[in-house]
Amino acid sequence: MAGGITLFEEVKGGFAPAFLGRAGLNLRKRLAIEGPAGRVVVVQIAGMLARRITSWASVGSRVTTGQRVGLIHFGSRTDVLLPADRFEARVRVGERVRAGVTPIACGISGGRAR
Repeated sequence: MAGGITLFEEVKGGFAPAFLGRAGLNLRKRLAIEGPAGRVVVVQIAGMLARRITSWASVGSRVTTGQRVGLIHFGSRTDVLLPADRFEARVRVGERVRAGVTPIACGISGGRAR
Protein backbone atom coordinates (compact mmCIF):
# COMPACT_ATOMS: atom_id res chain seq x y z
CA MET A 1 0.00 0.00 0.00
CA ALA A 2 1.27 3.45 -0.79
CA GLY A 3 1.48 5.90 2.08
CA GLY A 4 3.65 7.36 4.78
CA ILE A 5 5.43 5.49 7.53
CA THR A 6 4.11 6.78 10.85
CA LEU A 7 5.55 4.23 13.27
CA PHE A 8 8.78 2.26 13.34
CA GLU A 9 10.00 0.24 16.29
CA GLU A 10 12.40 -2.58 17.04
CA VAL A 11 11.30 -5.09 19.66
CA LYS A 12 14.01 -7.20 21.27
CA GLY A 13 13.38 -10.90 21.58
CA GLY A 14 14.63 -14.41 21.03
CA PHE A 15 15.40 -16.42 17.91
CA ALA A 16 12.95 -19.36 17.82
CA PRO A 17 12.32 -21.02 14.43
CA ALA A 18 10.01 -18.68 12.46
CA PHE A 19 7.37 -21.36 11.82
CA LEU A 20 6.68 -21.87 15.53
CA GLY A 21 3.96 -19.92 17.34
CA ARG A 22 6.45 -18.58 19.87
CA ALA A 23 8.36 -16.85 17.05
CA GLY A 24 6.01 -13.92 17.71
CA LEU A 25 8.32 -13.20 20.66
CA ASN A 26 11.44 -13.13 18.47
CA LEU A 27 13.44 -10.04 17.55
CA ARG A 28 11.13 -8.07 15.27
CA LYS A 29 10.66 -4.71 13.61
CA ARG A 30 7.21 -3.17 13.25
CA LEU A 31 6.23 -0.36 10.95
CA ALA A 32 2.89 1.26 10.27
CA ILE A 33 1.98 2.67 6.87
CA GLU A 34 -0.85 5.22 6.76
CA GLY A 35 -2.54 5.41 3.37
CA PRO A 36 -5.88 6.21 1.77
CA ALA A 37 -7.42 2.94 3.05
CA GLY A 38 -6.18 3.41 6.61
CA ARG A 39 -3.30 1.85 8.52
CA VAL A 40 -1.37 -1.29 7.57
CA VAL A 41 1.19 -2.77 9.97
CA VAL A 42 4.16 -4.81 8.72
CA VAL A 43 6.04 -6.97 11.23
CA GLN A 44 9.38 -8.46 10.19
CA ILE A 45 10.32 -11.36 12.48
CA ALA A 46 13.85 -12.78 12.69
CA GLY A 47 14.17 -16.54 12.98
CA MET A 48 16.69 -19.02 14.32
CA LEU A 49 19.20 -18.49 11.49
CA ALA A 50 18.47 -14.94 10.37
CA ARG A 51 18.96 -13.03 13.62
CA ARG A 52 19.22 -9.74 11.71
CA ILE A 53 16.78 -7.39 10.03
CA THR A 54 17.92 -4.53 7.80
CA SER A 55 15.41 -1.70 7.35
CA TRP A 56 15.37 0.71 4.44
CA ALA A 57 12.43 2.83 5.58
CA SER A 58 11.92 5.11 8.57
CA VAL A 59 9.26 7.35 10.11
CA GLY A 60 8.37 10.09 7.66
CA SER A 61 9.34 8.04 4.60
CA ARG A 62 6.85 7.65 1.76
CA VAL A 63 6.45 4.20 0.23
CA THR A 64 4.75 2.99 -2.94
CA THR A 65 2.72 -0.15 -3.56
CA GLY A 66 5.08 -3.12 -3.78
CA GLN A 67 8.12 -1.21 -2.55
CA ARG A 68 10.50 -3.21 -0.39
CA VAL A 69 10.96 -1.75 3.09
CA GLY A 70 13.60 -4.09 4.50
CA LEU A 71 15.31 -7.45 4.46
CA ILE A 72 15.28 -10.28 6.98
CA HIS A 73 18.57 -12.05 6.38
CA PHE A 74 18.13 -15.76 5.52
CA GLY A 75 14.35 -15.42 5.27
CA SER A 76 12.26 -15.88 8.41
CA ARG A 77 8.78 -14.37 8.51
CA THR A 78 6.83 -11.21 7.77
CA ASP A 79 3.31 -10.62 9.07
CA VAL A 80 1.08 -8.01 7.44
CA LEU A 81 -1.85 -6.77 9.52
CA LEU A 82 -4.73 -5.26 7.54
CA PRO A 83 -8.10 -3.85 8.67
CA ALA A 84 -10.59 -6.62 7.72
CA ASP A 85 -13.29 -4.08 6.88
CA ARG A 86 -11.10 -2.35 4.27
CA PHE A 87 -9.09 -5.15 2.66
CA GLU A 88 -9.72 -8.56 1.13
CA ALA A 89 -6.92 -11.15 1.24
CA ARG A 90 -5.57 -12.40 -2.09
CA VAL A 91 -3.38 -15.09 -0.50
CA ARG A 92 -3.98 -17.90 1.97
CA VAL A 93 -2.20 -18.61 5.26
CA GLY A 94 1.08 -20.38 4.54
CA GLU A 95 1.18 -19.44 0.84
CA ARG A 96 4.59 -18.28 -0.39
CA VAL A 97 4.74 -14.78 -1.81
CA ARG A 98 7.46 -12.78 -3.56
CA ALA A 99 8.27 -9.31 -2.25
CA GLY A 100 7.13 -6.57 -4.58
CA VAL A 101 5.56 -9.12 -6.98
CA THR A 102 2.71 -11.04 -5.32
CA PRO A 103 -0.41 -8.98 -4.48
CA ILE A 104 -1.42 -10.04 -0.96
CA ALA A 105 -4.63 -7.98 -0.59
CA CYS A 106 -6.87 -5.52 -2.36
CA GLY A 107 -8.89 -2.68 -0.96
CA ILE A 108 -12.65 -3.05 -0.74
CA SER A 109 -15.19 -0.29 -1.13
CA GLY A 110 -18.84 -0.85 -0.33
CA GLY A 111 -18.27 -4.61 -0.18
CA ARG A 112 -16.56 -4.73 -3.59
CA ALA A 113 -12.87 -5.27 -4.32
CA ARG A 114 -11.12 -2.39 -6.08
